[in-house]
Amino acid sequence: MHYKQLTVDGAPLENRRTKLYWMCMLLIVCACVEGGSFICLRLLRVKGVPGVTAKGLTARERTILLRFADDDPATFFAYSQTLGWVHRPSAMRREEREIINAQGLRAKREFPATSPEQLRIAAFGDSFTYGDEVSNAETWEEQIMLREPAWTVLNAGVAGYGVDQAMLRYKKMASVLTPHVVLIGFMTENINRSVNTYRPFLDRGSSMISKPRFVLYGDHLKLIPNPMQRLDDLRALANDETNSMLAKAGEHDYFYQKRFYVERLWDVLPSVHLTRVAVSQIREQLLDEPITRGGQYNTRSEAFQVTKAILQQFYRDVLRNRAVPLIILFPDRATIEAYRRNGYSIYEPLKDDLKRDAFETIDLLDALNEVSTIAPVFGRYHYSTVGNRIVAQKITSYFRERRLDDPNVRGNILLREQRRLLPDV
Repeated sequence: MHYKQLTVDGAPLENRRTKLYWMCMLLIVCACVEGGSFICLRLLRVKGVPGVTAKGLTARERTILLRFADDDPATFFAYSQTLGWVHRPSAMRREEREIINAQGLRAKREFPATSPEQLRIAAFGDSFTYGDEVSNAETWEEQIMLREPAWTVLNAGVAGYGVDQAMLRYKKMASVLTPHVVLIGFMTENINRSVNTYRPFLDRGSSMISKPRFVLYGDHLKLIPNPMQRLDDLRALANDETNSMLAKAGEHDYFYQKRFYVERLWDVLPSVHLTRVAVSQIREQLLDEPITRGGQYNTRSEAFQVTKAILQQFYRDVLRNRAVPLIILFPDRATIEAYRRNGYSIYEPLKDDLKRDAFETIDLLDALNEVSTIAPVFGRYHYSTVGNRIVAQKITSYFRERRLDDPNVRGNILLREQRRLLPDV
């Protein structure tokens, strides 16, 4: 007995079912791959593995550029041709918790010149020097002055700065501030900023813009000026649809060169993005010299070598201005947590090199690590009032132990360091 095979539009029904089955299986596999890739990307982001991103600006980044270009006197930050950005003199924000004086320093008052006998300290660096997330009175600079009312501590830190910008800012302000001691602030993550010329290339969530940087030619630093030399350049970058201005901003930027790509239609897929991240990491680890390796700064990386050269140049510049330099190492939360797990800090290679070359340095890691839990030491990202108090205590103790408030002692240290590092002086 024969049965007629069932067909649909002339095709056997069984074949249609088989094709439908495999199509469903393919969709399930694709969904699993894309879902797994999406989860992997989220986990990598949590672990701090850098991603890759399409060339082009977000709407938020364009808005920030236009805000700087408009140069509104009511804003807290102002564009600077030479430094990238500065705190606007006489500005305030966060319900007057953060106040900038007319000199551009973080303070409610102005600071006239003092006598040679009264210790005058100036601190340069990023937001950890500036004291982000606390009020003026709670910064470690103000807390030092509470401990030692005869000392003057000038807070010249600027949020978002790299050590390169801090050095350039010092050169502009040294003759006006005339400090006896200069504190050179360096926070763990600052090494990345030494090879960055437009902050969103490093951090897509940043509210900052373009900046200068230095490159090494042999043993000498060469300044690469801010790629955005005019307010109109910021406006042109914000309105750039061809990415030509973006390429100009990224010409000397490590992160632009390593992590940006031309977007294609298929880049919306998590699997494609994950593949790009994997290729980027493999290339960076095997073909290039990554900034970190094995949980520490990679001494062979461009970022390490440029950062070290800047710190040494900064130190020498302070000596040339007849002031005593002192490098301050600020660990962030991740640095302290990693130190508790591993027993060493990410910036240990830099600290070791500075110690070997006898550059006076205070590492705040041990002082901040003494608390049983680090939660009270930090706000959201920066040191809390408690953290700033620990910093103030550590720096004050260092000054007292070395009698840096004594003009004769400072003079002897200055003469010794000048002879050692500035043979031409």
